Amino acid sequence: MPPAADGPRFPGAAPRADLFRPLRGDSRPGRANPPVLHRKEAFLLPDDPRRAKFARLTAQEERAGLLDETATIGTRAGWDERLRERGYALRGHRLFRSHPPGSGRRPLSDPTNHDGE
Repeated sequence: MPPAADGPRFPGAAPRADLFRPLRGDSRPGRANPPVLHRKEAFLLPDDPRRAKFARLTAQEERAGLLDETATIGTRAGWDERLRERGYALRGHRLFRSHPPGSGRRPLSDPTNHDGE
């Protein structure tokens, strides 16, 4: 089937959906544990200026083994727990070591951290 006059056919897909809206905050009331979108660069066109930033973060997360088991990291709580247990924290779109893995310490950015760090 030839593409439509306004571009290729993707049933049910909007021509320019904002896939990153949930990352800015979920506006639905009562949503305490919003979904997390990983590997964001896969959803962007090759010439999108955000692509390199997202690809760099994904590469860091892959090297750290954070994306190896995906069953529990699809929500904010699951992702935060994975970062904590592996000793990482995110600052913007960069991954940093926050504490040794398995130390039980929470990242410095965690408001529940009472270690005096």
